[in-house]
Amino acid sequence: MYDLSVPHARDPLILVTVFAVLALITTGLRLKSLNLRGMSIGVDDYLMFAGLFFVISSTAIHYSLVLFCGIGRHVQAVRPEDLVKGLKIVLAFEANYGITMAFVKCSVIYFYYLLIILWAISTTLITFLICRPLAFNWDPTIVGGVCGDRNTVFVITGVINVVTDIMVLSLPLPHILKLQLAWRRKVGLLLMFSIGFLITAISIVRIIALRRMDFNDPTVSFQTPIIWTIIEPSLCIINGNLPMVRTCLAAASPRLFGTISTQPTPLGKIGPSTVSGSRNQGTEFQRIGDGGENDVQLEQIGSRITVEGGIENHAISNGSWPLTDGEILVGRRYDVETGEFRDRP
Repeated sequence: MYDLSVPHARDPLILVTVFAVLALITTGLRLKSLNLRGMSIGVDDYLMFAGLFFVISSTAIHYSLVLFCGIGRHVQAVRPEDLVKGLKIVLAFEANYGITMAFVKCSVIYFYYLLIILWAISTTLITFLICRPLAFNWDPTIVGGVCGDRNTVFVITGVINVVTDIMVLSLPLPHILKLQLAWRRKVGLLLMFSIGFLITAISIVRIIALRRMDFNDPTVSFQTPIIWTIIEPSLCIINGNLPMVRTCLAAASPRLFGTISTQPTPLGKIGPSTVSGSRNQGTEFQRIGDGGENDVQLEQIGSRITVEGGIENHAISNGSWPLTDGEILVGRRYDVETGEFRDRP
């Protein structure tokens, strides 16, 4: 077992642990928000839970690589048998990354699941098929063993990952730009998409790190790609949980995170729960029903334009025209709802 006295081995563990814990906390808040809203767990939630499971497993693999395989140290300071063991575990780690990102992305936008799943399958297969036989990944002395260009293959899969990130981020943008939202919600959406673009930037940094891997000194050169491979899906989970976390924050601090409506409504009476995303007098949200005393009373709303004409310029007051002897009033009313002109009664 290797100690944590080497900064290049210790510091990355601290960093990835912080992001994994944040992913765990936001997922817990997601569950709490579902409870506050009275909603059941859906398919997207189960996908996010699966993504979290694989993030935690990736973090555990990272710990094993550092503590038992010497990752973070130069190859000269690592025992040969530990180096072989580490190279074997890295294969599982890389395959785990593709599965993790597939679950998280499908959770965020699960109707594009097919494309993402195909990417995950290709990433996993490439991990195990790039070297033949498989043992040549950790034992380069095998006669007749051959590997493809591992750096290039990892870069290609990383680029595809960036492309799918951009697709996921760009799809809702045209619709969001058209929304009329309170400034707090706009700031929240802006923050969420800013984190999304940060994740895409991290994907690009990860590609660069993969390109710079040195298989002659893998225990040191693998450390940086491993860091970004854990941080990226952790941030994806955090970002995917943010819309749900807002409900918990609104329940804890309605004035800061709730949306309070102060505008009068022409629709009639609205029930006492006028704060969206918060509780009212310690009770749960109130559902609009049929016929209750707190229901929204609806009535038909329309617009009418009246076009009137006369031979004299007299003021109209309360819809009546003050006529005198000899004057004639000709008026027609245009009904916007029906699109018809009607004679004035």
